[in-house]
Amino acid sequence: MSDPAVFTESDLRQLQAAGITPEKALRQLEQFRHTELPKLSRPCTLGDGISSLPTDTSELEQHFLNASKEGRIVHFIPASGAATRMGLGDLPKAMVPFHRYGSRTATPVEEHIREAAALAQYAEPRMHFTIAPEHEAVFRYHLDETLKLLVGEGIRAEVTCSLQDPATQTLALDADGKLFREASGKLLLRPGGHGALLGNLENCGAEFAWIRNVDNIAVDSHRRKGRKTHRALAGALIKAARERTVVKRPLRVCGMVPNTGEPGGGPFWVSTKDGGSSIRIVESAEVDSSQMDVFRSATHFNPVDMICALQDSSRNPFRLQEFANPNACLVARKIHEGRELSALEWPGLWNGGMAGWDTVCVEIPLSLFTPVKTQEDLQRPEHRAD
Repeated sequence: MSDPAVFTESDLRQLQAAGITPEKALRQLEQFRHTELPKLSRPCTLGDGISSLPTDTSELEQHFLNASKEGRIVHFIPASGAATRMGLGDLPKAMVPFHRYGSRTATPVEEHIREAAALAQYAEPRMHFTIAPEHEAVFRYHLDETLKLLVGEGIRAEVTCSLQDPATQTLALDADGKLFREASGKLLLRPGGHGALLGNLENCGAEFAWIRNVDNIAVDSHRRKGRKTHRALAGALIKAARERTVVKRPLRVCGMVPNTGEPGGGPFWVSTKDGGSSIRIVESAEVDSSQMDVFRSATHFNPVDMICALQDSSRNPFRLQEFANPNACLVARKIHEGRELSALEWPGLWNGGMAGWDTVCVEIPLSLFTPVKTQEDLQRPEHRAD
């Protein structure tokens, strides 16, 4: 790699406008060279890192319902992605008509709000969507129209939104290892992946945050079957948080489904620098080629269905960046306007971004994992109301 660490005056002005200091820009260039991969010990399995919910979940469900009524839970939905793989260009996936109910359709935004209200037994849920700056106006309009519709049905929700901080954008390198520039000569600054949302999560104002992907939402008739499990999963976090005697770090309870070969990550025991091991959610892109056999032996998959305790024992929010592994960045190969580039992505929000958290994994049914990546996925039974 040639030395790209010389920024022009124009570069420095561009970086300053984005909130990126020269020191942070140079640090990014170092991270291209020195990414840190997790060392897998073994996959988490049922009884070894993954537990089961009890047969009687009524106590856990009540923990969730009580916290919901007290406004202590925020449903945190990353919703900045575009529906590119669905062939819908730059339309936010959160606004794609997913489900048809008679003569009308419902988008993921509407479905997530409805589901949050149903889970809380129609106590007013708190929601937080993260959105892309280029989609802000159209998203907020759609959200306002959706809330009007729901209020007409007696469903109310407290909904807030946030944008990804421009200072979390990352530089890219071209095929020669030099700074990637647009045709205009400007530096290409790219979104830094979902790990860039760590600050949004910290600032969402939640004691407990329930993170789910925006496209993992089924039709109402299918969702109804999983509500007891979902309430119990959230209740398990609230119970565990209450029972902790020493609170030194954030805590998360992560639902894990049986592994069916979907692309993504799963729970693993990972070696730590002090010679011990801890539970991490690891993506395939993070794994060294010499450890792919260990990765492929995973019995469970991460559907991104996790509830997080974000405050210390004094109810002060944790500074989440202190519990991330800053060296767990990813370098991804991308194409921009027909040119190859190397893109830097921050440690994944639930991967390296939560490397220093206490993690509990709980098995949940595969039926709760209903993602939509392509148009064909909407033809599955869990996305059809008829």
